[in-house]
Amino acid sequence: MSRGYDRYTTMFSPEGRLYQVEYSYKAARACDSTGVGWICGDSGVLVSTKKVPDKLINPASISSLYIVTKEIGMSVMGRPSDCRTLVYKAREFSHEFFYSNGYEIPVSFLAKKIANHVQFYTQHAYRRVYGCEALFLGCDDAGQPSMFTVSPSGFWSPCKAYAVGQKQKEVKHYLEKKLKEEALQEMNLDTSVEESILSLLNATGNDGKSGDLDAMVIDMETKRIRILTEDEIDARLTAIQERD
Repeated sequence: MSRGYDRYTTMFSPEGRLYQVEYSYKAARACDSTGVGWICGDSGVLVSTKKVPDKLINPASISSLYIVTKEIGMSVMGRPSDCRTLVYKAREFSHEFFYSNGYEIPVSFLAKKIANHVQFYTQHAYRRVYGCEALFLGCDDAGQPSMFTVSPSGFWSPCKAYAVGQKQKEVKHYLEKKLKEEALQEMNLDTSVEESILSLLNATGNDGKSGDLDAMVIDMETKRIRILTEDEIDARLTAIQERD
């Protein structure tokens, strides 16, 4: 029991726990969608499920994938208002960096900046912690795809494969069970997208319709982020069905 130690963000319990930070993790995973990111060989992919809460809402306006800069993409899951605020903050940091330095912000530095911004609100009681988790996808200094995760506590880390959202545990279990280092290096872009979709379908039990999925990839020729169209996602779903 929290015994009142969850009333303040900065108050530790006798066990050394920060309950408000733990609640933020639960809020980040209390959403209707799930996202997964892959770094496979020379390709990088972000895929997320999509649920439209109301038939009167335009489905094109619902997405968990965002383009931060031409070279950096972002998948964010959790409370919609917090997700939107974090995306705006990531774009703000990126534009300020470009204005000051004359070149695009590295994805690793952006992830670190966002992590520091998120962690700041675990130290002060005048604002609650962000209730969302984020994945950043871009290219490193060597021109290879790289991905970073940022948690509500401000922890950030590079990763090869990761999941965020409602079915995070199920997708991570699938990734740990399915993937091997040798197999990762042999995958091309199309195979990476297909495996990302499979990990979501197996965890969420969706039927696998293009309208229920969003996907974002790195174009390694231009080093830029590109969002896949429904036709491209349909092609990958067809390829998955042909496997069986």
